[in-house]
Amino acid sequence: MVAIGFALPVGSGIPAAVRWEFAEEIERLGYESFWYPHYVSRDIHGFDALDVLCAVAVRTRRILLGTCVLQAPLYHPIDLARRVVTLDHISNGRYLFGIGIGWIPREFENLGLPFKERSGRTTESLELMTRLWTEEEVTYEGKYYQVKEVVLLPKPITKPYPKIFIGGGYHTTQRGSPDAPRKPGFAPLAIKRIGRFGDGWIPAGEIAGRPAALREGIDKIKAAGKAVGRDIDEASFELSVVNYSGINIDDDWAQAEKEAQKFYASRERRGFYQVQGNPSFDSLREGGSFGPPERVGARVRQWTAGSDVVRIKRIVIMFASLDPLEQLRRFHEKVRPVLETI
Repeated sequence: MVAIGFALPVGSGIPAAVRWEFAEEIERLGYESFWYPHYVSRDIHGFDALDVLCAVAVRTRRILLGTCVLQAPLYHPIDLARRVVTLDHISNGRYLFGIGIGWIPREFENLGLPFKERSGRTTESLELMTRLWTEEEVTYEGKYYQVKEVVLLPKPITKPYPKIFIGGGYHTTQRGSPDAPRKPGFAPLAIKRIGRFGDGWIPAGEIAGRPAALREGIDKIKAAGKAVGRDIDEASFELSVVNYSGINIDDDWAQAEKEAQKFYASRERRGFYQVQGNPSFDSLREGGSFGPPERVGARVRQWTAGSDVVRIKRIVIMFASLDPLEQLRRFHEKVRPVLETI
């Protein structure tokens, strides 16, 4: 059975109190997880991802809490390792550590970090953090990080440490991105990183709805794991399909599009192109992301199509609305009943 989780956006002015209430309602309605995106320095509205999840952790008891995804190279690994442990303890082991390497050059520049080093820094960060979580004392000599006799206490509640979910692995074309246009395809370094460290994979963009491509990605990840002596059990490896483009449920198609367009426009910011806004609004309209419950339900089914080709653990949904609580109510009452296969 495919689990269902929900995410809230950065880049829109949804109040903090609504975010806590949204997470509480997810738990009350019986869904699996709550996910939150991450950034540090952009000209958009938003709250710190790990702080948000800590707040949600003390207001809930059951749902899983994930970052989707946290940009690891924007932190020093000692600092990040301690923050992850803190959330692991506060949530009583419910945190899913979703990470990525980042994709906006100016965000790195604002923090004094070279954008081109993000992949190498992420790999070293994972090397160092996993050791900090499992060893009594750590000395590490890497290209980017050097530490001596570091002790990190307490250790995680989750053993050996929270599950690591790695985003990306497949290049897509982001509108306005500094490296666009580029040919879509698998990213070898990311695949190696997932194969070495990942307990799960969060594929990005257009690959999420393509079972054959997901199958190819999983096979590449398993091969990468085997190359470093790791046998990845596909039955326990967690493939999470994330839709950050957004859906909007309304019996009135025009009203659904109007509300979605308002949400979509709220996330456009100077200097950083479209924040989580790909694909285009027109393609979302044509694909059935907005409109009556039956239409949206059919769209959601597409994200789980091909479950016989590759095992999908969960789908994560974000609403294209500045009123996510109302959309969650509509989803639960009108869309969930038609998803008989989930």
